[in-house]
Amino acid sequence: MGAGFLPSRPTKRALGFAYPDPTPLTAYTSHVIHLDAGHLGGNLIAYGLLAGTFYALCHSATHKPFWRTFTSAYLLAFPPTLAALNLALRREAISVGFSGMNTALLGALPVGLALLLADRTDFPLRDAPALFVPGLWAIVLAGLPQTRWTTLAIAGVVVLTLLYGGALWRHRSRPVRVRLTGLLRDRTLGNASAVVLVVLLVYPLVVFSAGVDADGAVPNHYVHLLGYALGFLVAFSAAVLLES
Repeated sequence: MGAGFLPSRPTKRALGFAYPDPTPLTAYTSHVIHLDAGHLGGNLIAYGLLAGTFYALCHSATHKPFWRTFTSAYLLAFPPTLAALNLALRREAISVGFSGMNTALLGALPVGLALLLADRTDFPLRDAPALFVPGLWAIVLAGLPQTRWTTLAIAGVVVLTLLYGGALWRHRSRPVRVRLTGLLRDRTLGNASAVVLVVLLVYPLVVFSAGVDADGAVPNHYVHLLGYALGFLVAFSAAVLLES
């Protein structure tokens, strides 16, 4: 990202992902290009926070093979995948910045925490989606404009949340919940859970509440939501495959 900030502004714009004229090269380069120092600094800070937290979770859970597998996919496959998914919404614009990749790391945090919980408690890895829900709700409440379609989307999320919560409650006799006393007794587990919960709730509020900046750049909340979902799905799939 630092190197991507060095070229001239016209060169950086040429390396951005232009929706009317996408190329495989710009599908990669656009994520590390930033047109202004504030955008670059914010994404560097966010990356340090999210990547550091994710690595700490995997390291504490002794799941370095999972960390290496996910990180390889993250660096190689995520940039062009996010760029390609962006083409679903046609527009006359150029996309630059690492924020979509950062929210992909945000989506991986629930899986990292689930691995740590599974390693130290009776929390089953299959219930990692329960940890994904708080961040999804923070995104829904902070980022979606109030329209008829978003109201329907929120209603759908409500129904899915209730159905999933009901399924967990019906099977409460099985080891699907971590005891609060266990979290308090294990300092590493308690601290990790608190940090991840705060990040999942606060980070979307900061990212999705951002509006048009002084240069007229519009935040791409669509790619932020895609990144969060993609990060979780890939991390969860990788964790389940490596555990089996």
